[in-house]
Amino acid sequence: MLAEHPRKRSQRSRRQGTRVEARVAAGQDLTSIRADYARDTSLTELERRAALERLTEEFLKRRNQVQGLEQEASDLADSGAGESAAGEKMLALAREMHQLDPEASSHTSDLGVALYETGQFEEAIEMLRLAEGQWKHDWGHDEDTDGVAQPRNVAHIAMALGRLGRVDEAKAEIERLRQSVATVHTKCDGAAYLAQAEQALGLDKPSVPAAGAASAKTSQATGNEP
Repeated sequence: MLAEHPRKRSQRSRRQGTRVEARVAAGQDLTSIRADYARDTSLTELERRAALERLTEEFLKRRNQVQGLEQEASDLADSGAGESAAGEKMLALAREMHQLDPEASSHTSDLGVALYETGQFEEAIEMLRLAEGQWKHDWGHDEDTDGVAQPRNVAHIAMALGRLGRVDEAKAEIERLRQSVATVHTKCDGAAYLAQAEQALGLDKPSVPAAGAASAKTSQATGNEP
């Protein structure tokens, strides 16, 4: 069997790169494209390598774009811009970051929070639930049975439900977050998000008597001075 001419191999490789570019331009997910090329047995190793190299270039380009947007968002947060204008700009940045990497749970969460903060509560809930599912998938948590909740997402879901008047659903999310914080997130920022959501909804944890008060009651019951 005759070996393929090097020029022809080069042309086949360039053609795969062009096909990758066409799929990227059509808005297809980069991870899906990579998986397709990884399992396509009809490709030569050279063609596969050319396609994956082009995908790597696109990944790096998007990562740099996201880093630039994150810096822009950070600068905006520090600028003291008017709340309304800043909120809309943050929402635009969050949408752009999510479009660049829609599978990243952090970007999906950022978009959900930005939607909440600009009053788009229905869309915020949808995006935050998606972020919650992505986060669970990323960390290998079971969707329904392990009781783990990502505090930022669930807190904002609860607050958005409250703003829509869906109080019972909001309380259910708060309870889910309380249980998760008690068992999983006690050493991270879960408690802060829980407190933020409880305050926004006008909810309080069951009160626990202070140690001094409990001691005083015991002394009074036994006739002893505290």
